[in-house]
Amino acid sequence: MKSQSVGNWFQFVSMVAVMVGLILVIWELRQAREIVAAQIGADAFILMSQQSAAVMGEDAAKAIAKACGPICERFGSAIGTGISGNIESAVLL
Repeated sequence: MKSQSVGNWFQFVSMVAVMVGLILVIWELRQAREIVAAQIGADAFILMSQQSAAVMGEDAAKAIAKACGPICERFGSAIGTGISGNIESAVLL
């Protein structure tokens, strides 16, 4: 009778250990999924940055200021500062 009680106890402990193991595996899979999603987002950002640099060339601030052109000058004078100058300084930061 005593050996059957010990056997039942070991079965219970084993079952609890398996359940804890499954919970930890599920938790690890969720973490891995979040990490992969973050990595995909970072890779997309890097790709867009590289494409923008390829289109605009080495001096992106001047390209943006040139593309903005008269609009930047018109609205920049209304604000009191040159927007194109702000764009150049913001891109260089």
